[in-house]
Amino acid sequence: LIPSLFLIPTEKSPALAPSWTLMHEMLFYSVFSLWYLSRRAFVAVLALWGAGILASGLFPGGQMLLDFALNAHNLEFLIGVAVSWLVARGYRGNWAVLLTGLLLVTGFAVGSHLTDIDQLFGSPIARILYLGTAFGLLVWGLCFAEEDAGIRFPRALVFLGAASYSIYLVHEPAIALLNRAASALHGWQPVPAEPLFLGIVCLATLAGILYHVGWERPVLRFLKRKWLPTPRERSTGAVT
Repeated sequence: LIPSLFLIPTEKSPALAPSWTLMHEMLFYSVFSLWYLSRRAFVAVLALWGAGILASGLFPGGQMLLDFALNAHNLEFLIGVAVSWLVARGYRGNWAVLLTGLLLVTGFAVGSHLTDIDQLFGSPIARILYLGTAFGLLVWGLCFAEEDAGIRFPRALVFLGAASYSIYLVHEPAIALLNRAASALHGWQPVPAEPLFLGIVCLATLAGILYHVGWERPVLRFLKRKWLPTPRERSTGAVT
């Protein structure tokens, strides 16, 4: 429970299964804190980290913390930093970038349906590099679509994006409970698998949305009021 609550890397599965990704997020945030101390050190550490991940396959594993730090999933953070750096400097991609990202993501979705995707890529690092690059290009292209092409996305999709973190956290326990309810329902009145699956997906998503509206959003607003300076305080420096 302690590693699960504090997102400490462990060899065992956390109590909330999706939180294994949050452990990688905590690692990245720890590295990112260097940005506030020395940007040169931050860039140097990122470069060494990426090189270490790419070279990790050349060395035997077995050390849990080292394997965690050099896990190929951490490359996706570095790709995100690269996209952020480009966008911050005004390079927001173009239609070709957006289309390439869409094609790569679609190709992966179709390929994973038709064949064994791990066998197709040959190694986890190749698969993660492909997906990280695909979604990196997609995000980069969407920045162009929003900022330069003037596309405005539907408010419902923007709301789902804001709620996505809560949906991610809540969906698995919600699905576990709904599966138990569906099993009892099926014993009483048989239901076709397809509508049952879609119903569980919708209800699990709704549970995440309710968690976002009822807990995450109010807590974020409270913390912003308490800890973040107002525009007036930022302009005058009157922050305690």
